[in-house]
Amino acid sequence: MMVVLANHPNWQVYPDEIAKRKGVNRKTIDKYFKIFEEAGYLRKIRKKPPGNGGSHIFRFFSDVKISDFQFDIMKQRLNLSIKRASMNYNSDIPKSEMSESEMSDFGH
Repeated sequence: MMVVLANHPNWQVYPDEIAKRKGVNRKTIDKYFKIFEEAGYLRKIRKKPPGNGGSHIFRFFSDVKISDFQFDIMKQRLNLSIKRASMNYNSDIPKSEMSESEMSDFGH
């Protein structure tokens, strides 16, 4: 979890990248992600951005448990970000547009 929390708040979490950084296999990362998700520190959502691209898993981590209310706000902001990205950049995978102050709303 420290690898995730030590990165920039807008960093997208890629399990393969974490496994490579830490010198472990992807299965190990998935095992710990499941533990964090069951404990409430990780939430994820699968979205299919507009266009021909496939779906993408967006993961939200926090050093405090993520409430349903907080997750609803995160999903709303993600949807807005995807909408803006598809309108402005024609991107398959949107870049996060959440500011530092918005991230602080969630304890980051």
